[in-house]
Amino acid sequence: MMAEEDMTAEEKAAPPAAQVLRTVEYCTSCGARLLGTGFTVFPCPNCLENEIARCVKCRRLGNVYRCDKCGFEGP
Repeated sequence: MMAEEDMTAEEKAAPPAAQVLRTVEYCTSCGARLLGTGFTVFPCPNCLENEIARCVKCRRLGNVYRCDKCGFEGP
């Protein structure tokens, strides 16, 4: 686990499970590998059964993501 002084404010505010376990390794929108900080992983807001991952660039640009399970599109 990452040392607390190395964590961003968003990472400190995230639930502990989100800090420890990440099953998705690539951005759902663009397919970029999730490295470093600034990315996010969260359950689909519609079905809650699939993880959505967003890289820093797609988060900033507001690029569309699509849930593979239910077809929900966001942001």
